[in-house]
Amino acid sequence: MKKTLSTAACILTVLGWAEDSAVARSHHRPMRVQARHIEGNGIGYNQGYTTLEGFFSPPTLWNEHWLPLLDVRMHLFNNGKPALNAGAGVRYLSSSRIWGANAYYDYRKTSRQHYNQVSIGFESLGRLWDFRLNGYLPVGCKQSHLFGDPSFDGFEGHYAYLRRKLEFAMKGVNAEAGIHVNKNKHTHLYFAGGPYFLEGRGRQAWGGQLRGAIDIDEYIRLEANVSYDNVFKWIGQGQISAILPFGKKRTVKSTSLILADRLVQNVDRFEIIPVDRMHKHTKAIDPQTGSPYYFLFVDNTSHSKGTYESPFHSLLDAQSASSPYDVIYVLPGDGTSKGMNESFIMQDGQKIWGAGTDQTLATPLGTLKIPREASVPPVITLGIQLGNHCEVIGVHIDGTQGCPAIYGEAIRDVLIQNNVITNCQVAGGLSAVTLQNCQGNLVIANNQISKTIDGGAIAVSDASVLVNATVQIQNNQIFSNANTVYTVSVNHGGPGTVSAVIQNNTIQQNNRDGIFIGYDSFTVPAFGALCGKVIGNTVTDNQFGFGLQVQTHFDVKVNVDVESNTFIGNEMGGVYLFSAGNEEAAKLLNNVSLNNAGNPGYIFECIDGILQVENLSQFSQFNQGSIEELGSVSTTSEVDCNCH
Repeated sequence: MKKTLSTAACILTVLGWAEDSAVARSHHRPMRVQARHIEGNGIGYNQGYTTLEGFFSPPTLWNEHWLPLLDVRMHLFNNGKPALNAGAGVRYLSSSRIWGANAYYDYRKTSRQHYNQVSIGFESLGRLWDFRLNGYLPVGCKQSHLFGDPSFDGFEGHYAYLRRKLEFAMKGVNAEAGIHVNKNKHTHLYFAGGPYFLEGRGRQAWGGQLRGAIDIDEYIRLEANVSYDNVFKWIGQGQISAILPFGKKRTVKSTSLILADRLVQNVDRFEIIPVDRMHKHTKAIDPQTGSPYYFLFVDNTSHSKGTYESPFHSLLDAQSASSPYDVIYVLPGDGTSKGMNESFIMQDGQKIWGAGTDQTLATPLGTLKIPREASVPPVITLGIQLGNHCEVIGVHIDGTQGCPAIYGEAIRDVLIQNNVITNCQVAGGLSAVTLQNCQGNLVIANNQISKTIDGGAIAVSDASVLVNATVQIQNNQIFSNANTVYTVSVNHGGPGTVSAVIQNNTIQQNNRDGIFIGYDSFTVPAFGALCGKVIGNTVTDNQFGFGLQVQTHFDVKVNVDVESNTFIGNEMGGVYLFSAGNEEAAKLLNNVSLNNAGNPGYIFECIDGILQVENLSQFSQFNQGSIEELGSVSTTSEVDCNCH
């Protein structure tokens, strides 16, 4: 029996919780400062940090049982962002255990938000086993503003939704049991583990953590931990601490020297406020109206409400239900023009979008890209009449009868892009795309126009009315049009200023001039200015016309910059500059104008006006093709192609 008791005493001594004398002096000092660094991701943070910590308690117990304590920790993450803990607590030393409670204020700054938190904890510390429970509650602002570039998150009902990131703090609770293992007086082993729960904005993290630490005397601590939950997944960390204890060792009346040491051990808790990120699902906002974009969907295989889930059957249904600034989103349906054979009259701010093209939507948060919903554009057989600030993008207009495919008059700011226009029968000297007396930004880009009958392909024109406009006709493919008027024209005959850029278009095998820019009427007086840039176009094999024709009459002043174009095989000639009764100045650089049905590459003609060509005496150095001069053509040292 004595041998058995002796063996048990040895085991208890090894584990470090054998009982001592009633009056004992603690091994540990009541105060310390500690510097430590932890590396690796943590629960609710994704980098390591460095800590400076102070633990303070009085050298004597109050009423021989009570110990107040103060714990302050300052953290600096690897990215330079700070965090802080400030806590106070009290521990009660009984004959067999220590009972404690504490309260903390926590702070953390991320790159998106400042977070604040209060927490309380309860602990029971023993010779061998420790138990603790902590609760955490964020206060004040608990989430960041939405951040990051918006991305398209799908259509629902009549709306387009975008996705952005949101950061938020999580409340929670953790419980833990720990065991002390003392191998000798110079080292102390400690193992602990337990479950935790975190929650924020409906996201819940259930998990558990295991950790182990070794103290070397009072001065060095090494620690490692591992955790897993359904949100932050597997996490592993390592930590090293340097400790400087100070203060007079206390004498306590207790049956356990070990319990006296437990009075000043760390308050173990989650010291970093956990934050998580999620994607926020919000409606795309129109910056012009401040309200969500409203979509009306059309699919000729459907017969319903105009929502994404149940589109309208016809464009006419959408037109009847629409309001200014709505987006009419047209799907190809069965691939025919069924339900798409009525003219559409757009209201101000509306957009007609084909589902076979990627679209971009302006929002206050940036441009939102909307991926195509179909592989082909919808087919429409009657024309579209524009309002102010309208867009027509990604539709196929085929066989319109007796009217332009897209038409606008006395409006401003339009975008016509990525459309296919074929077989249009256009009467009255109009074109497949016609803008008359329009102002603002007029953009016609990346369209394919072919097989137009009678009319031209693109015409932007005005006469006698005040027009100030910026015209961009770019990257269009225009071919095989049986037109009786100019294929592409910018004809400015009224007061005001027009700046036109005609760039990177391919214009071939049409019945008239490839490009016209200027003012071609002898009868209507005009008082404006037109500044043009004709750059990088390929104009070939056009019958009964020039590759490029520039004209001015009466009081229209034309300055044009013609650079890096190719004019080949056009029946009347490559480039024709004509001035009558006013001033025209042209800069021609790096153009090719050859084999234009036997006519000169460049024809310059001046009748009762002024025609100036920059560097005419050195023309052949900068351009290919022969020249014919008719009338008084002079040389200018520089052409100013900016409108003032």
